[in-house]
Amino acid sequence: MDTKRGSESRSASTSESKVSLDVLPLHSTSLLTVLDEEGIVLYESPSIERIYGYRQDDLVGEQVAEYFHPDDREKVIAAFQAVVTSEKETVEAVEYRHRRADRTYL
Repeated sequence: MDTKRGSESRSASTSESKVSLDVLPLHSTSLLTVLDEEGIVLYESPSIERIYGYRQDDLVGEQVAEYFHPDDREKVIAAFQAVVTSEKETVEAVEYRHRRADRTYL
């Protein structure tokens, strides 16, 4: 058995998987937002434009809580802080309204 060839095949497969994960946000219908521990937006997936009407980089550097509906803001911030300070691997879902570019909430 040619172990070198098998190793090359696994390596190519791993590389293909990495590429697939790298482009996932580009083709996803779901919104992906990456925040730092303070709630500052570091990344928004391209679907933010379709869902909320913002360009992909509009919210980067912004405090995400500013875009929550005022009636929902406190509970979302509490849930976020619980995630940041917890060592649990699972968290509870929180429903909230997010401000769209047209100033309505979704």
